[in-house]
Amino acid sequence: DPVNIITPPMAAGDRPRALPAVAAGSSAPADLASAFNTTGLYADGATFGETDGMDSGGAAYSATLLGATQTWKNVQFNIGPAAAPDAITCAGQVIALPQGKYASLWLLGTGVQGNQVGQVFTVTYADGTTAKLVQNFSDWFRPQDFPGESRAIKMPHRVMASGATDPRPFYLYTYGFSLDPAKEVKSITSPSNENIKIL
Repeated sequence: DPVNIITPPMAAGDRPRALPAVAAGSSAPADLASAFNTTGLYADGATFGETDGMDSGGAAYSATLLGATQTWKNVQFNIGPAAAPDAITCAGQVIALPQGKYASLWLLGTGVQGNQVGQVFTVTYADGTTAKLVQNFSDWFRPQDFPGESRAIKMPHRVMASGATDPRPFYLYTYGFSLDPAKEVKSITSPSNENIKIL
């Protein structure tokens, strides 16, 4: 009886969406240094604490492989310094954005300790209105190709607290969201989830 078939509602993070296009040379990187609260990048061979790293468990991205900048679909991301605060562990922070009117917002980040689904970032515009951006985040080792997510950077290893390398592929993902280009942005509020990391 097709009339009475019930389709379960689709979670916001699972809804397909097209990634916004970005013209070459038009991206405006946000300076996140004041919000960095995690040291998640170390040079190959460096040693660090067993409770440090991107996952707070003695594992980190290789700063040697990442370098100082990365570009994906004409969006430039500036990478923080190695062995110093260089990433955001999300805890509901309000993070200032470059003032201006923009058509899209892009994040470089990952989930750790498994996939992190249904995460909500809230953009606040200068006029006080807000927009909720819902995203599923893949674990840095197990990409799921969630809507809005791209495998931007594949690294052949990560670094461990002992100075050894873990010779398996690890990923950094980009997440693209459309904004209201008629409004000036003010800030973005992160979800309260320590397993979401933003670079």
